[in-house]
Order: sequence, then C-alpha cells, then structure tokens
Amino acid sequence: MPGGRVGLIGYRMGRGVELESARWPLKLMEMIGTMGPGRYMPAAAGLVSRGAIRTDEVITHVVDLSDAGKAFHLADEPGDEVIRVAIRADS
Repeated sequence: MPGGRVGLIGYRMGRGVELESARWPLKLMEMIGTMGPGRYMPAAAGLVSRGAIRTDEVITHVVDLSDAGKAFHLADEPGDEVIRVAIRADS
C-alpha cells in the first residue's frame, strides 16, 4: 500500500524549498514539521555516530545535500527498497 510520512526537520526560518506536493495525497503521504529543542541534536548525533542507535536497517538511501531533490523524489516515488532517505549535509 502506498503511503508514508515525510518529516521536515532541521529547517531554518526565512528559507524555502520547492516541493511538488499535489501528488502526495494521492499516494496517502503526509508531511509533518517538527519543532523541538535543538539542544538534544548533538547528543542524538553522538549516539548515532557511536553506533548506539542503529540506522543501517531503516535508512536505505543517503543523498548529498546538493542533490536533495533526489531525496524528495525517492520519498515521493518509493519502491519496495525505500524505507528512509537521509540527506548528508557534510559533503
């Protein structure tokens, strides 16, 4: 069954991103924005980098920030092999 949730995290006010969202409802997809205390991000990143939280079983695709549109395309057109897409900002 199609569907899924796209979480918009780590965004900055005053910056926009263009998304083709008209097809998402047809695929039963939703986008959610989160706002939370950023002070926990370094601790969470540390847990992931030390392997205390395993992401290899759920992140099936990693895309460079310069090609972020591909990440949204994968989320919009998932196949059986897409579970989660991560955008790498350090390259």
